[in-house]
Amino acid sequence: MKTIPIAAAGLLAAILLLSPAFAAAATTYTVAVTTNATSYSGTQTISITGTISPGPGVGTGAVITITNPTGTQVFNTEATVSASGSFSASTNAGGTTLWTTGTYTVSASWSPSISTTPTVATSTFKYTGASTPNLTGNSLVVVATGPSLVYAGQTAQITALAYWTNGSLAKTASISAFLYLPSGTLANTFSSVTGNLAVFSYPLPASSPDGSYGVVVSAKVGNTTAYTLTSLTVNSMVVSSTGLAGITGMLKNISAWGTTITGISTSLGSLTTTVNSISSTVNSINTALSTISTDAHTAATQAASASTAVASLQNSINTLQSSITSITGSLTTLQSDVTSLQTSVTNLAGLSTTVGNLQNSVNTLNSTVSNDQTYILVVAALAVITLVLELAILIRKMS
Repeated sequence: MKTIPIAAAGLLAAILLLSPAFAAAATTYTVAVTTNATSYSGTQTISITGTISPGPGVGTGAVITITNPTGTQVFNTEATVSASGSFSASTNAGGTTLWTTGTYTVSASWSPSISTTPTVATSTFKYTGASTPNLTGNSLVVVATGPSLVYAGQTAQITALAYWTNGSLAKTASISAFLYLPSGTLANTFSSVTGNLAVFSYPLPASSPDGSYGVVVSAKVGNTTAYTLTSLTVNSMVVSSTGLAGITGMLKNISAWGTTITGISTSLGSLTTTVNSISSTVNSINTALSTISTDAHTAATQAASASTAVASLQNSINTLQSSITSITGSLTTLQSDVTSLQTSVTNLAGLSTTVGNLQNSVNTLNSTVSNDQTYILVVAALAVITLVLELAILIRKMS
């Protein structure tokens, strides 16, 4: 039962070891602060410089204060620390009755994160009051407050009030505020508000890390500036008012839920019996479905075979159809040839008559030729006789 808390503690330790704040805390820093002179008088300018070693990088600030011989604060400001670790600030001495002759202490306070104890350095200087001191007796003061405990996703409000030490409100003050994450990184700069009272709202993102958030508030009137520091703590384990009301309602309904759950449990017993019966029926249905599936598979196989046979028969029909078409073409050609032959036969019948007539002509010609041959022979005989007679006459004449 303690495994989860132990694992969570281990995870938290790992996160702390890897976080910038832890890494910063693991480094030892030294702070030094000094002024540009060891003594001042009247309203001289006091220049304050300091260093943090080793350089902490960007994103941090040093709070500088000056207290008078009685321990009353006469100056307060936050100076930005450079990456190399240097910082500076300046103010004018005098101006109020708090600046009395004596030894003043300059303090510089710095820490790498809100959750780390600040490192403080001090130095001193002498101050001699002016011959005609300011007797107004007023100092500017600003106080601020924020919610002590909030959760990620909630809107945090910081309220600041500026007033003078004589009790009057600083109605012309310009109030500003700066919110820093637990790691010391600046998370938000609020817009300045003019007046003695300012309310700053900051909606914490749902991913806001748990821890202590620092809020630096400043109030400025003319050349006078006052600072204060407040904080708020983010804890993701805090339940919002809406969530708390919901939990309260749920607790009130637990008793009624118990009775309902008992009834549900009884109903579940009956339901279990019904489910078992249904399960048996389902098993029978599954067996029948399995048989149907087997029969369907067999039918599908036979249908596939029939489909193949039908396809083969279709191919045979297509081939027969092609043959019939070819035979039809041949018969058409043969019919045409028969028609031509009949025409030729008819023509030959006419030719037979012509041949008969020709035969008669030939017979007539033969008869004529026979008669002509007889005539020619007679003529030829006559000619020969004539030649013989003439030859005889010729011979006689020659003898």
